[in-house]
Amino acid sequence: MSWHATDAIDETVEKTKDFLMPFDLGLWSRLALVVFFVGSISLSVPLPPLPPEAFMALTEISGIGVSAAFIAGIIAVSFIIGLGMLFLSSVFNFVLFQGLIEENFDLGSLFSQNIGRGIQFMSFQLVALLAGIIFLAGTFALAFVQPLFLIPAVIVLIPLAVISGIVMTLVHDFVLPEMIKKDTNLITSLKSVYPDLKDQSFEVLIYVVLKIAISLAVGFAVSFGSIAAIILLAVVLGIPAAILSMIGIPVGGIAIMLGLIGFVILMVFIVAVPVNVFMYFYALNVYEKLLE
Repeated sequence: MSWHATDAIDETVEKTKDFLMPFDLGLWSRLALVVFFVGSISLSVPLPPLPPEAFMALTEISGIGVSAAFIAGIIAVSFIIGLGMLFLSSVFNFVLFQGLIEENFDLGSLFSQNIGRGIQFMSFQLVALLAGIIFLAGTFALAFVQPLFLIPAVIVLIPLAVISGIVMTLVHDFVLPEMIKKDTNLITSLKSVYPDLKDQSFEVLIYVVLKIAISLAVGFAVSFGSIAAIILLAVVLGIPAAILSMIGIPVGGIAIMLGLIGFVILMVFIVAVPVNVFMYFYALNVYEKLLE
């Protein structure tokens, strides 16, 4: 007996190969740009900032005197940058899905087509984040009033965090493609997708388990890739820098800077591009099997 999630793996491997090969520098460069912003979602969600009083206390401890207005400005700028990154990440998620569906990566056209969808997805994430913060605040406030509630609260929070992660994954992998293919808004797509996913709950469970397993395998592969990239850059940049330093030309700082830039380029361009193309194609393949 086979399941859609298992059947889709071999098909996804072939699709990924066909899409990425033969190597096209222009396509890979555009994909690298998209993947860079898509991959930044976990870093770009604006978290609730510390109050200015906390920052003032930290600066007093460190001996640096700054005004509350300056701290408030830093918080405001950080929040705006976070929102901007979350917006770009949300739009580029749709850009990657639509680009793979259409097998066309005209970034200007794809980006402009998906601004509205990106705003909807960003709003959904912010609402989910706000709900999570309120729940956490309420839980720990209750535990503060009565410490005996702390252990039950933590026990409850663990499965809720797992369920939240699964829900966000299903929304990302099935609702976003539905919005693109049916040209509907997020709420309509949620209502459309939910009954089918509920009716095929075991298939969905298999998909979630397999995706976690694939993600873990990819994580190990990326770790080895990181080590290989570091070794390569150390050889390519470190040896010449050491030789030049020995003859009195200090280029250590330049070598470190180039190494960091090279590491980011290698990881995004060579590792993140094929990994993300595979994962998004995999989601699309399972979406088509379950919902079309």
